[in-house]
Amino acid sequence: MEEDDIMSMSGSDESDIDDLLDDLNDLSIDDDDFEEDGEDMDDGIDEGLKEGTNLSRKISHLFYQCFKPHYIDLCIEFADSEEFLIDGDALLLHIIGKEAENREGSLSSLHMISSLEKSLSHFQERGGEFALIFFNSNKSLWSSKTLLLLRAVVILHFRNNTKISVFTEFENPFDEKFIAYVGKEKPCFVLSTCGDPDLFEQNQQMTLFFIQYQNLGLNFAEIQEISKSLVSIFGWYSMSQPKSAKFANFAKDLYAQWSQTQETLESSQEEELNIMPSNVPYGNLIEAFANISSSLTDNKAAKEAIIFITVVTEVLKNHCGIFDRIDPGSYYSMAQNSKMRELVNFLNDKMLSGLKYTSKERLSDVMDNQMLLRISFIFKENAASKDAKLSVAELFAKEITEHGEILSDLKDLSNSFPEIDFVGTLSLPGGCFDDFDLEKNEIESSSEKKESYLMKIDHPLYNQYTKSIMDKDTVEFLEDPDSSPFVMEYKTFEEKYHWHVLKKLTDEYDRIPENRQTKSFFGRKNNQKNASFMVRYGTSIEGGIEIDKPIAVTENSKDKKHKEKPEGNKKSSVVKIQRENIKKKFLLQKEDLDSKYKAVKDVAITNKLTDITVMFENKWKEIQKEIEKVGISNTNSKDKGKEKVKDNLEEDIKAYFEDRLTKLYLKIMKNHMATVKFDKDGDSNKVKVDFMLLFKKFMVMDTFKQDKNKETISKYMAKLGFLELASNLGLPVEKGESSKNSSESFARFQLENMGVHLDHDNPKERDKRVEKFNPDLWQRELFDVVDKRESALIIAPTSSGKTYASYYCMENVLRESNDGVVVYISPTKALVNQVAATICARFSRRKALPAGSAVYGIFTKDFRENTTNSQILVTVPECLEILLLSPERSSWAKRVRYVVFDEVHNIGAESRGEIWEHIMTLIRCPFLALSATIQNPETLHDWLQKAENFKKERDNLDKNVDKSNRSYTVRLVPSKGKIQRHADLKKHIFTGQEDNHLIPLHPVAALKSSSVKKAEIIPSHIVMSPKECVELYDALEKLLGKKAVEKINPSTMLGEQFLKKKDITEYNANLRTFLLKVILKDEETNTDIFEEIQNELLPADISKGDDMELDNEWKYMKGQCTKLVAHLKKNDMLPAIIFAFNRKYCMDIPMVVSKDFKRKIEDEKDSGVYEERKRLEEKNNKALEKKNKKERAKQDKIESQKSDKGGKDDDRRKTGGDEEDESSALQKLNTVFNEFPEHTLVSKNTLGDDDAKFILTRLQRNTDIANPLFLYCLQYGISWHHAGNNAKMRNATEMLFREKFLNLVVATTTLAQGIHMPCKTVVFAGDSVFLNSLNYHQCAGRAGRRGFDQDGNVIFFGIKTSKISRLLNANLPKMIGNNPTSLSLILRLFILTAQNRKEEVTKDAVSRALCLLEHPLIAQANPKIVSQLKFYFMYCSEYLVRQNLIDAKGTPIGFAGIASHLHYHEPYNLAFCHLLQQGVFHSMCHKNEKGAISEKTLKDLLVVVSFLFARTPLHPRYYEHNKHKFQNSKVLLPELPEVFKNCLREFNDNIDTSFENYLNSAAHIFKEDVDNSLPISKEKHELGNQELGDSYSLVSPFSILSGMSNASIGKSEIRVINSNIKNGLLTDTIPKISFDVQLNGFAVDFYNHGIWRSLITDNGIQEGEVFNLLNDFKFALKSIATSLQEMGPDQTTGETDDLVIQSFTQLSENFLLRFEEAFDTGVKYVPNGCNAIHTRNCQACDLLVEGTQIISLKGSKKFKIRDRYTCETTWTVYAITCTDCKTQFVGTTVPSVASKVAEFLAPGEPFEVRHRGHNLLLSIIDGTNSGDFKGLNDKKIGWISKLFARDIDAR
Repeated sequence: MEEDDIMSMSGSDESDIDDLLDDLNDLSIDDDDFEEDGEDMDDGIDEGLKEGTNLSRKISHLFYQCFKPHYIDLCIEFADSEEFLIDGDALLLHIIGKEAENREGSLSSLHMISSLEKSLSHFQERGGEFALIFFNSNKSLWSSKTLLLLRAVVILHFRNNTKISVFTEFENPFDEKFIAYVGKEKPCFVLSTCGDPDLFEQNQQMTLFFIQYQNLGLNFAEIQEISKSLVSIFGWYSMSQPKSAKFANFAKDLYAQWSQTQETLESSQEEELNIMPSNVPYGNLIEAFANISSSLTDNKAAKEAIIFITVVTEVLKNHCGIFDRIDPGSYYSMAQNSKMRELVNFLNDKMLSGLKYTSKERLSDVMDNQMLLRISFIFKENAASKDAKLSVAELFAKEITEHGEILSDLKDLSNSFPEIDFVGTLSLPGGCFDDFDLEKNEIESSSEKKESYLMKIDHPLYNQYTKSIMDKDTVEFLEDPDSSPFVMEYKTFEEKYHWHVLKKLTDEYDRIPENRQTKSFFGRKNNQKNASFMVRYGTSIEGGIEIDKPIAVTENSKDKKHKEKPEGNKKSSVVKIQRENIKKKFLLQKEDLDSKYKAVKDVAITNKLTDITVMFENKWKEIQKEIEKVGISNTNSKDKGKEKVKDNLEEDIKAYFEDRLTKLYLKIMKNHMATVKFDKDGDSNKVKVDFMLLFKKFMVMDTFKQDKNKETISKYMAKLGFLELASNLGLPVEKGESSKNSSESFARFQLENMGVHLDHDNPKERDKRVEKFNPDLWQRELFDVVDKRESALIIAPTSSGKTYASYYCMENVLRESNDGVVVYISPTKALVNQVAATICARFSRRKALPAGSAVYGIFTKDFRENTTNSQILVTVPECLEILLLSPERSSWAKRVRYVVFDEVHNIGAESRGEIWEHIMTLIRCPFLALSATIQNPETLHDWLQKAENFKKERDNLDKNVDKSNRSYTVRLVPSKGKIQRHADLKKHIFTGQEDNHLIPLHPVAALKSSSVKKAEIIPSHIVMSPKECVELYDALEKLLGKKAVEKINPSTMLGEQFLKKKDITEYNANLRTFLLKVILKDEETNTDIFEEIQNELLPADISKGDDMELDNEWKYMKGQCTKLVAHLKKNDMLPAIIFAFNRKYCMDIPMVVSKDFKRKIEDEKDSGVYEERKRLEEKNNKALEKKNKKERAKQDKIESQKSDKGGKDDDRRKTGGDEEDESSALQKLNTVFNEFPEHTLVSKNTLGDDDAKFILTRLQRNTDIANPLFLYCLQYGISWHHAGNNAKMRNATEMLFREKFLNLVVATTTLAQGIHMPCKTVVFAGDSVFLNSLNYHQCAGRAGRRGFDQDGNVIFFGIKTSKISRLLNANLPKMIGNNPTSLSLILRLFILTAQNRKEEVTKDAVSRALCLLEHPLIAQANPKIVSQLKFYFMYCSEYLVRQNLIDAKGTPIGFAGIASHLHYHEPYNLAFCHLLQQGVFHSMCHKNEKGAISEKTLKDLLVVVSFLFARTPLHPRYYEHNKHKFQNSKVLLPELPEVFKNCLREFNDNIDTSFENYLNSAAHIFKEDVDNSLPISKEKHELGNQELGDSYSLVSPFSILSGMSNASIGKSEIRVINSNIKNGLLTDTIPKISFDVQLNGFAVDFYNHGIWRSLITDNGIQEGEVFNLLNDFKFALKSIATSLQEMGPDQTTGETDDLVIQSFTQLSENFLLRFEEAFDTGVKYVPNGCNAIHTRNCQACDLLVEGTQIISLKGSKKFKIRDRYTCETTWTVYAITCTDCKTQFVGTTVPSVASKVAEFLAPGEPFEVRHRGHNLLLSIIDGTNSGDFKGLNDKKIGWISKLFARDIDAR
């Protein structure tokens, strides 16, 4: 904090705030402030039409209007189990590859289907549900009959052998049937292709299809360039918004025009298989070739031969295994225009016609062209041989010997082809093989065994983790480690550049700035300010600061289990006295109560009676609580012989209150019954509800059983019609007494009207561990878990109270000792601040700690305070990982007693999930894991329990005794059932229609019957509110009849009684079960009853027409958001949070609404009504002031008479006056509300003036560019909240919202995860790829405040109906785990377990590391991966040795420290170390003629570092089309300098060498794990007996059929969905550096222009990602610079000659300056040294040598410049160096340096004349405070002496 900032804080004036708020009234907001997002699509169409008649240009123009791709993890789109579409033709083309026709000779349908199933299985394993779609018009993509046959085989296989839906009935995406299908099923996206950008003309069909997908509102994923990891699938994704009718018609016309230019194809639907008996295995052959040989005319001989060979091939294929069908070491090919190709196409054409007669078991293996060519080659060679075999039996004697069935099948087929004898002597026509132009090719041999370089690492972690692998004899190690080819290159580097490479670097913890408690004046002020903020912020959450009940450490608490102290242990005399005191207190209060009771005897007004009743109820509860706390008087041990004495205190008090309350209840009931109108059904429901709630209280009293009371109640119940309820309660009611025609169902009445009043099934007995509320059963389970020191996974809805258990846990640890630590893990930095403030409010004033200790601490990536000296640490996952992996923090880790993981579902998050996984396995203490959104908690719970069991084993092995008796049990809470929300959620769509703004959405109306039929279950998250249950029942009764639904009638199923929440839960389940039967019956009977039910539940207002208004999302939302807000206010649906995933909307929506309010105010001010109102107000104010003045005078007189001492009274009056003056802050903030309450969202609130002043004072100093607009919106009760706001703005929003001053906040997901801002309504505004089921449930959970709101509301605004349906219907994503290991993680674990510490510390570190490695979450679904990971670990360790990062004993060496600091960027962190080690950076760093680092050096460095650490893919097609539109950025990352590219290629070669060895070794180790089953259809295929050798060890068995071998395997097979590497090998974790991908040069562009908004408009970075990406890059640069400085030469003095260190330091500082200028981060970075601030027009900056040191020309000694100076600095000492004269001059200047330089270099000046044309260099080296002439002169003399320089002032 800067000093002037603190001074402005402490001395801030009221007038400053007044001026600030007054300025807002003059703030003008124009329409230009809200630019529409994106181009108007209809305008784009008009522009396309203007381009002329060229069809290609029209298609291209429209395509680029829609095509806006982002590279994302596709799993976030389909992980919620929502169905998407896969274009089967596009996928098959992708797998075959380019130039598919050239691969016809090697095509195998079994291999292709295996690749397809493997590709699709990756989606299924990650939770994907999809359908395959083959458009008939796509047949034009296949150029030959062979490819068409393959396509048909694929379709029939997936249709008949898998459960995947396959659609072939659509002609194209423009087909009306397809449009109807999309409208009904609402797939979330389609995976297809736009075609090859280099072949645009040839791929126009796919381009037009893409346009139509966009028109239909289908999001699009590009199948090209798709890649995967173990848990993710990445690809280019283009979001869609519904298009206008104009767009739809234009797209349709374009397709029609294009179709006219194409050849018409016959439209045919794929035929179904005929059912073939198993004894006719060759039905397709018989049908295809029967009687065709006799009809052959052209090339008859060759065709007869190929038919003969095909039959033989099919028979051999049917009985031989996969390995027996190939010729090892060879593959066969045919030329592009060969005659053989024509024969194969002829053959496959015939096979296509007979395909429908194939048995489904043989479908996948119909085509094996490689085998056909091999057999053809054998026949041809045999025919040309002198020793030709005479029959098939001789030719294939080996096969027939092994499989005797071959001969019998050939005989059977001879009967099917009378003209052909397959068994007898070969009698093929002469010359029939002339057209068999085949070639036999040799496969590259791998027979030579490569020398093994696998080095065994002698390290405990390595030995224990890999023991199960090393026990196998198949692992080969270097016999003599000294013979290793590895060279310790870091030693060579050290000797050459004098670096201290082995020096231990500071860890990440040490590099994060700490908020130290300084004793300086400004330091104390800063600490006071922070403490004041935390208190106020915490108070806004907790409602106050807890100061009572101090927390004291309990003696021996570590050795005692928590036990409640029995009240019976109290002495009888003590209890007796306490009970007597309660009685006396009650008797005193009784008089006051009786007087109030008597006062209402004649009162008939219900509200007043209700107030008195509530007072009596509260007083009774209060006394009961006191009695319960005291307990009853028991006989103690000394009085065993005496009889227990018990008074009648409870009975007396109960009798008193029941008597009074009975009379009050009956009187209120009588009033209610008088207001009930029985002639108008529904008008009196609220009164009936109030009556029944009162009756519910009355029926539990003893007085209810009195006859006169029962008689009175009976009459009332009869009039209400609740006869069955009365009967069940034993009330004597006759039907004739009813005022209704028939008995009314009370169960149904409750469902319709009393849902929010239903009781939860809570125990009546209070839990003495909690005072403020009575906890639910599941909360008590949690308290028990903490008391027993167990762990728990808690799954409970948002706002249900699960976080309270963490505070209970904290208090337990605080009471246990002064050393134990609780760590609270928050998913976001914003939540860290909130939790810390809450802890401050709860505990900071309640426990006194020794000096140097603190109750709570904070640790984030950019700030830490009291991290290791606090008892409660609030942090984020990354920072806890830093602590747990830091060897220096091992003692702290042992102090941790509990860890609380909030929002633990983030373990499945896209980017940071693996960190959550790491820390959950690294901790050695119990934990609480909290979440509201986990679909498969059982899986997570099982994994956690296994990890805890392993920790127990290791603790026993290490003899690690936990003195606190921790348990290793993990509980799943709740143990049974599911916790329900306290407030039901109502869903709506906002339409903006005047008569119907909100359309209600029933959960069942969102269900997709196809998904339900497929899963045969209705998702458990489809939960109906009580009223929605009735709506569904009514719809079922209407369509099925009353008799059919009798079993689920509410009255029958629930009974006539007072219902509880658990009854509704059960009724929900029964309704879902009944509905499921209806849906499944629809499928059996082919009816649409369920669709009719949905039509009953879903209003007809929802239609495609509404979606078309969303073609320009922001245009629609801008026009409708004021209507939305007005509706929320009018219908009491505030406070509300609008979640907008586009950060731009967060500010724009509040501004639009605020501007609308301001316009209405101005209109009202212009009216005459306003003038009249102001005149009356002024008159009334004068009268009121006069009255108040008299009252004050009277009060002053009374006060002065009360006491002779007037000091205190004077102070009170003075204080009152001050408060009146100080109220201006709150009054100013409420200006609009006080004068125009109808034109603001501000309402009556709890905001105090102190808080208002505090918040406004902080905002007054806020320098954010958006601050004036932010303050402007606050006056109207509106604000925004996102990560781009600085902390002051976010905190102000949160505090004002909680104080009910703000009633509308527009936010991104920053408020979704745990931030305490409960609201009544949640609005989802606009679509986004990030609006998925997880974020939907997280955000929607904010709606409905427990204890405040009866219902919560969820509103969809500006979102297409298909997306709404998906959000309501979709499941939560399943947790499948994360990437379990990496080179960097292994390196960090070796650093953690390094053998240079105490034995017990090392043992503990090894145990923690082993738990992390042994228990990856992904192993829950894939147990086989564990052994694969162990072997991969061995090779990673060996690779780290190769890279000089660890030695043979696992000790970190070389640049291990830098690599670990940059671990987020693997493998580019290792590549950076390689570049550094090879000295490449030293070869390219140079200085300019001024002695500073040259600009070219900095730019080259920036390009290299961007290539390594700022890798964001750039879509080439998007770039090429838009590059002429870019304004400030070049967008494309420049080419790497050649020297770096060559060195990185060398690094890549090292990776290839090491991991090629790994793959070969792994193939040998896991050769028994070969999978011969297809992954989806589970078809098994025999492999055969033939040994293939090492040439085929890596490839899958199925790919061998297409002629593939180890020689075919390269980097292209890594991380692709259709890899041909066999399943048993772990390849997705292999590091891979790509030079082929075009990268976004956002970091370079930002460095050049510093305009972050251009990164959005030019570079295409999403607004919410800009700050994060640049911040990460900034940290990478800073980490590099710091590491190099620490290990570089002369590091002790802080100075170095090393140009690499200087260059990186300069680059980091430059980038940091630009970053701070672009973003208001609250801290400005000011680098030391002299710095140029002008790039032109400054004579001083032209001469200035930027840097932190100056070198003396004599002796070359260096001196550090310790402060920051520029050309504008005054009172300085400067130095001028003339390199031509070899002379240095030192001088002083009082005015700025720039003016001084201009003075002595003015033309004609002696110095200028003497040095004219010379090379002059300027350095500003020192300075003094203003006015210190003596000090300035002394410093000049000192510098003259240091530099041996001349005095320039003496010239």
